[in-house]
Amino acid sequence: MDATSTMTVPNTDPNIGLHKPFLENAANGDDRQEGLGAFLVMRLVDQFCVDAAQPSRDAMHYQCYSTQEFVSGLHPKTETSSVLYEVTRVAKAALESEDRRMLFPPLQALAYRLEEESRFDEALDVLQTAIRLSDGRDAEEEVGVFLHLGRIYRNNNSFREARNCYERAGAMALRLRDRHSELLSRIGRGIVTRQTGNLPESEKILRDVIAESQTSKDGDAEARASQDLAGTLYFAGRISEATPYAFRAYELHDAPSDKARALSDTGAMLKALGHYSAAQNAYSVVLAHDLRPDVRARTEIECLEVSALTGDRVSFERWRCEIAKKRDDLPQDVLLEFELEMGIGYSMFDRYDRAEDHIRNAIAIAEELGMGQRLFFAERRLEEIQDQRSRSFEHSLLFNEEGECTTPVRETIERLEDLVAAARG
Repeated sequence: MDATSTMTVPNTDPNIGLHKPFLENAANGDDRQEGLGAFLVMRLVDQFCVDAAQPSRDAMHYQCYSTQEFVSGLHPKTETSSVLYEVTRVAKAALESEDRRMLFPPLQALAYRLEEESRFDEALDVLQTAIRLSDGRDAEEEVGVFLHLGRIYRNNNSFREARNCYERAGAMALRLRDRHSELLSRIGRGIVTRQTGNLPESEKILRDVIAESQTSKDGDAEARASQDLAGTLYFAGRISEATPYAFRAYELHDAPSDKARALSDTGAMLKALGHYSAAQNAYSVVLAHDLRPDVRARTEIECLEVSALTGDRVSFERWRCEIAKKRDDLPQDVLLEFELEMGIGYSMFDRYDRAEDHIRNAIAIAEELGMGQRLFFAERRLEEIQDQRSRSFEHSLLFNEEGECTTPVRETIERLEDLVAAARG
């Protein structure tokens, strides 16, 4: 028996086919019509699944037509509604060609879109439904679905399910001789291994992937493994080792969003090492990218923090005003970080009354969100501010400054300076 046949396939949920996340969004979401449209699209896809009781061809034609008509009438048009329409268009073609596998790509696109909107339960539902289209033949699309499932499961802290998905994807990729996907599955397992606390094993897995991707000249796999190895080394407290890997990922990535994320990680590590000007350089390059509003706000908050750490009151106030303009649109977790950094920053400028007000705001948000770790952090900051000790104590406690500049870190800083100089023309 094939070893992979005993793995858990993540499509055994008794609620599969009910599409409860879509129903809930249709009932309570901000855009109920789009939510209803998404539910109808998923019910249409159900008719193509291997385990479905097949309706008549005329009934299938009618369901394709009526669902497409509903989705095409959604207003205002959004990226999500456009992807929903594409699923209905491909469904009609799949019905004509009798090839249900045509639905894999548009369903993956829908899942990616939902994930970008942090609608993880719905993205999971889409991918679980896509797996039900499988007729037992391995295909690159199915490998992609399992890799995507693995990421969503690990982001939801469902580590056993994530590992199963990555193992399933890796085994299928090996049979298909898809070396790239097999490397991606191992990167996924390396991340899960880090998240479950085995940092040495995570480091080994990711270093092996980097070595193999360099041999096969797979720049994408090397970029991903380098960025995740940087994360593993960072959590192990080896920040000087981590920083060059994060910057290497920036250099290797092609997609602007991936490059921005890797460079933001580089900035955070340089900041942790006490290289504040270099960190500011990294963030300035990140902000030159076309970023999602929440990502831009997080980066601006990093700049706010660096301004406070360097005692630059003018820059601190400039970033404060810039972020405050969009305060009402900030997600609550981003607003929490803004309030924290405002409090810490004002304490560094000896404005203790304002500092305490902002930290108390952060405590209230953390309590409301149930974020225990950030609540504890904020309460500690408040105690320090009240004791008028936060300036020196905060500096050493928060950033664990090593005060060192190894050759790889120095080279990273120099390449960042070249980037900034090139951007300025």
